Amino acid sequence: MFNFFKKKFKDESIEDQIKDLERFPDFLSKESINGLDCNVLPNAKGEFGKVATNPVPVNGPIGEIKYLNRLRTDEGGLIFHRLGSDGNIDIYEVVSCGGNVWDILYLDMYHPRRSINIPEGYVFSDFHEIFSRSLIGYGVNSFDSDFPFGLSKPIEDQIGGTLGVRIAKKYEEIVVDRSKFVRPFDHIEKIKKVKLAGNFT
Repeated sequence: MFNFFKKKFKDESIEDQIKDLERFPDFLSKESINGLDCNVLPNAKGEFGKVATNPVPVNGPIGEIKYLNRLRTDEGGLIFHRLGSDGNIDIYEVVSCGGNVWDILYLDMYHPRRSINIPEGYVFSDFHEIFSRSLIGYGVNSFDSDFPFGLSKPIEDQIGGTLGVRIAKKYEEIVVDRSKFVRPFDHIEKIKKVKLAGNFT
């Protein structure tokens, strides 16, 4: 169980989050910057972040990674990759660093900032002036056919430099024991349903 005190949520300013969007082509950055500034989509249905009808609003591809990097379970942070997308909704498979918590999370990146709401079963890590502003973590927004074992090079490339090499090495140490990371049957069934959903790419 989680053991923490409630604190005032802190994240990057909306100005800094918009700067992340400005690094992308106009069609993406403009649509996101002009998107709805919200924590939950109007008329959302279902469990927050767990279904396509109630995705987590975030600010572009960088916002997806920064949001997921701050989520914590009682086994620590997450390893994640993008299964694909259904329209504007990106679908991520995540697993805790201990290998016991598997989940599928839905994010909508066409917004100017990240939601401060969190899906059931998670908490946010404390805001760090360096790490929370970076892409340092164990996940990417591409697909890994051998998830969670094939992310070393993508993580290294995403972070870059000697730090990217160091984080990739830490990731390799986490996943070295493959027996710890076995998808539960019910999780496999969820993935099958996701892939059967229309317009999945």
